[in-house]
Amino acid sequence: LTHENVESDTPIEEGEEPKLQFILKADQQEDSETLQYLKEHLSEAERAIRAGDHKSASNAYSMLAEHFEKKATRGKKNAPDMSGLRVAVHFYSKSLDLAHQISDRTLESSAHQHLGSCFHRMGDVAEAVKHYEKFSELAVAQEGKMMAMKRLIEVYKAFAEESEHNDNYSQAVVYYSRCLDCAEKSEDGE
Repeated sequence: LTHENVESDTPIEEGEEPKLQFILKADQQEDSETLQYLKEHLSEAERAIRAGDHKSASNAYSMLAEHFEKKATRGKKNAPDMSGLRVAVHFYSKSLDLAHQISDRTLESSAHQHLGSCFHRMGDVAEAVKHYEKFSELAVAQEGKMMAMKRLIEVYKAFAEESEHNDNYSQAVVYYSRCLDCAEKSEDGE
């Protein structure tokens, strides 16, 4: 397989590629189930890539990412497990790369939506904005566009508040304006 399995107690440094060692720290039974899930979906992705089925590989990576995102945020709304979210970002990024290769707007849109969510939870508002804007651009169905606008409003507001807190009022005004634009586009005035 093309995937690295690191058995180390070394913490993941900011900006470093995730190495999946965090899975080994929790409850043993849950770890065993997580490792089995990881093995199955990585194997599925590898088989699909070798067969040239990038859509199935993208879906397998997306399923892995969703698993780690849920695990990282389960019962931890205000303090998610950052290493778990970084692993989710890693797999969503792999899913996005494959979706982009086959020009599948639906898969790309979904990956950007989830990446935006992960980065928002991690406190990286600028990266969340980037992904939610791309999600908004790629969203095909009206329901997807409405969801994109809602997420953009959230991250624009957070970015504006952060800018205001840092006395960067001109940037805050720009992002509050973007909030209003999205609210008008969403038709529900949210």
